[in-house]
Amino acid sequence: MTAFRCPVEVHFGRGCVARRLPALLVRPALIVTGRATLARAGLDGLLGDGVFASVPVAPNPSPAAVEALAAQARELGARTLVGLGGGSVLDAAKAAAVLCGHDATLAHLAAREAGGERVRRRVTLVAVPTTAGTGSEVTRWASLWTDGTKASFDHPDGFADVALVDPALTDTAPAALTATTGLDALAHAMEALWGLGASPLSDVHAEAALALVGEHLLPAVRGAHASARDGMALAALHAGLALSCTQSAAAHALSYALTGRHGVAHGHAVGLLCRALLPVNARAVPERVERIVAALGRPSIAAAQDFVDEVLDAAGLPSTLGALGVPRDAHAALAAAASGAERLANNPGRLSPSELLSLLESIA
Repeated sequence: MTAFRCPVEVHFGRGCVARRLPALLVRPALIVTGRATLARAGLDGLLGDGVFASVPVAPNPSPAAVEALAAQARELGARTLVGLGGGSVLDAAKAAAVLCGHDATLAHLAAREAGGERVRRRVTLVAVPTTAGTGSEVTRWASLWTDGTKASFDHPDGFADVALVDPALTDTAPAALTATTGLDALAHAMEALWGLGASPLSDVHAEAALALVGEHLLPAVRGAHASARDGMALAALHAGLALSCTQSAAAHALSYALTGRHGVAHGHAVGLLCRALLPVNARAVPERVERIVAALGRPSIAAAQDFVDEVLDAAGLPSTLGALGVPRDAHAALAAAASGAERLANNPGRLSPSELLSLLESIA
């Protein structure tokens, strides 16, 4: 028996934000966003008349940043929170939306729930992604960072009430951001398909995502708009829906320290790691990897690996850890950090610290 739950009402298509968002802004409303994101999206006209912009959210938000957002929402008496941005912004908005009606700190909130209390979100939450990759608009998790270490905020009310996925908001994304976020969607779909939490329902979304990535990511990175951007926005949505019920696996477990300690963009890290994991997981679940390669529209594992390299090359990004500034003498610590990660247990076949080290060496 399998189960699939995603309670988010999803609207997809060009112009859906302009058509739908104003009616969702029950005031006072706080738009959680990055620096200048509202202006780039052409949505700064929403501000005023009870609609406010948050303090800007930086990449890889900390618990303190979320607590500051929650405090701002609390002070405004916000009834609606809108996350408008990439994965970091959406994650911060989700955590702040749960927190703002309750405690001053996430630690206090966690302590209450550990004691058996069911804490419910008290504000409406709307998710509006401006990148095509994370799928955070349809998942319940938020990645928060403290001193380079990632922790997952996982709450049943972390799901948004409504997600507005408007591909037009991704049209201005530069090649590097398009590539790394697109590889994030690729990694989510791969890990959803080969992870132990996979189900027939999640498989449908994962394979749909891979087919869209295989067709549209390279054109999008090379500057194509409209159909390629639409395809990647839909790919990210499908991948997020798949991952929302399967959770991530070894690539994410290894990626956290690469991002937190060495500053490697998350999508770049998981893309390279999934590239390395293809032949490894093919030994554990060959039929699953065959499905991944076929859905991606490539004839072999090697061709699927080449696809990752092509995407990075098209964006002018390096395809080795060394070129990203990660020295070989850091690999052992990275493998050790991943060996204790919860997500590692979702990978098919247990990977020992030495096997994790070998994976890193293969993309050194």
